[in-house]
Amino acid sequence: MKKAIWATFYHCTSTDSQPRHNLCPHGEKSWCFWNRAIALQEKEREENDRLQREKEEALGESSASCVSFYGKRKKPKTSFKMPSLKDMKIFFSLEKSDLDKVKQLYIRLTDEDLLKRCLQGKMQNLN
Repeated sequence: MKKAIWATFYHCTSTDSQPRHNLCPHGEKSWCFWNRAIALQEKEREENDRLQREKEEALGESSASCVSFYGKRKKPKTSFKMPSLKDMKIFFSLEKSDLDKVKQLYIRLTDEDLLKRCLQGKMQNLN
């Protein structure tokens, strides 16, 4: 639970020059656009390598002659460019003092006692 909470903080304070997505979920279906883009690029690269191996095996030729026979690899149809924050018109900018205040809230949110109470399903309202 703590990891998921801190993932949102670091995701929102990430920049193109300082990506901070190491706590965000990985994979093609991640809510984190950065990790989702990386996963999709890896999948395309693996698919291209698999197709290249199949062509080589079918022809029984070396990689060099196979590439010259087929020419350059075509770009995958599902090419996915890593979006930048500027392209997406997201401008999340806080002053250092404000960022420290937000960080203090996250520290309180990840307090062990608070999380234990949440696991019990108790609410603040006794009604």
